[in-house]
Amino acid sequence: MVERTPLLVVRRVPARKRASTPEASLASQVAIGSRSADPTLWSATIRGEPTSQMRSHDVVVRDGAARLVTSRPARLWQNLAVPQLLNRRPARPLAHDLVLNCGFWSSSRRPPVDEGLVIEVLERAAIIAHGRQIREKHVFAAVDRDDPRVTVSLARPVDACTGDARLHDAHRIDAHSGEKTI
Repeated sequence: MVERTPLLVVRRVPARKRASTPEASLASQVAIGSRSADPTLWSATIRGEPTSQMRSHDVVVRDGAARLVTSRPARLWQNLAVPQLLNRRPARPLAHDLVLNCGFWSSSRRPPVDEGLVIEVLERAAIIAHGRQIREKHVFAAVDRDDPRVTVSLARPVDACTGDARLHDAHRIDAHSGEKTI
């Protein structure tokens, strides 16, 4: 006869709130650190806490070859994040160079989070056409024990020399003839 061990349930007691919110300091860092054009093209908040960079991939040996795959906790977070973004996606996926501003609020101080997971979620939710469009990344982290989340905003990059928003990838100027090609 097999004996069953009693089920142990552990609950975390929420921490007390501080006078200053981490949102205010993180929002000011995002505004200061970004070189993107002012109007954001798209933004959203993803509820839940993504896995850390160390736990985002597993090594699997199949047919004698080792392969790097997305870990189960990372896949679970992605599967929970995609439905949150589906009702916020644009009519067509954004298909030009972008700046990613990403704020991670976690329930405790933890190792760095892999922003590659967020980019992959943006691709799966049809918000961006491809992950290679991200030319700049601004990643910030803070602790919010009561509401772990990820805030994501996408904007057009700004040319460092002129301060103008860069043209769409389809418009290029030929260096030899000076003609604009489409």
